[in-house]
Amino acid sequence: MQLDSINNSICNPVFKASVKCPVNILYVHGVPPSPGPFAYHQEMEIQYIKRGRGAYFIQGNDYSFHKNSLLVIRPDEIHRINIEHSPYVEKYSFCFAIAFLKEQCRLAYLPEGFPRLLELTEREATAVKIIIRNMIDEKEDKQPYWLEVIRSELLRLILLIRRIALRHKQQREKNPLINDIMNYIETNFRQELTLSETAELFSVSSSHLSRLFKKCNGLNFKQYLIQRRIVEAKRLLEDEPDLKVAAIARDVGQPDFALFNRSFKMVTGLTPSEYRKLSYRMSK
Repeated sequence: MQLDSINNSICNPVFKASVKCPVNILYVHGVPPSPGPFAYHQEMEIQYIKRGRGAYFIQGNDYSFHKNSLLVIRPDEIHRINIEHSPYVEKYSFCFAIAFLKEQCRLAYLPEGFPRLLELTEREATAVKIIIRNMIDEKEDKQPYWLEVIRSELLRLILLIRRIALRHKQQREKNPLINDIMNYIETNFRQELTLSETAELFSVSSSHLSRLFKKCNGLNFKQYLIQRRIVEAKRLLEDEPDLKVAAIARDVGQPDFALFNRSFKMVTGLTPSEYRKLSYRMSK
């Protein structure tokens, strides 16, 4: 049951539910309506935050989200976006009847304590985008077994969510030194950065910084730097369609074009050109 309506000026149903396929996918972008609408329904809902940051109210609690986040809303839970903390958002919202998964529906019944908010790696965010695109394509084309393919893609999304939740159980240790270094990387990732030079700048040994960085972030210094550069590259690939991939590689601090291509595919599962094509298709 919908308690209030969604502002149609920012909401585009890209995948409409039907009796045969009880799945809805909404593409929402822009400034959320005020006052924020409450929603309540028997379907499960999963929201992929593509861009923006803000907060979501779910069953009495606020959850702060940002780019590349997933929000998990169980059936029969009251929820709405928090207008005060969400000046802009771009997201995809999956809403589906759990029974559609048939014998695999048990996987969608998430245990108590399951996290409502999940942070995605770049590869996971790309996987979610591919799932969305595949489902839309299947419903539009209606090739043989299209319904079964959509069901399998939805199940793939559920399994991905469960995998991410397992990772989230391992809480990262907070450390003031690492926080300072992360801020330094954020300001300077487009420049040439090395572990040894960064360690010297912060008056610690390279070996100590390497161990501490991996412990707090789950990635070593080089891996994190690569991922941060690729985050920026993805933004440029989406927002600057006329900018050549080689120029993007230079802009994000990776002038070796061949190495940039390999790193991008290693992190996202796609080449830069493939990712740009996917983003273009999703924006249509």
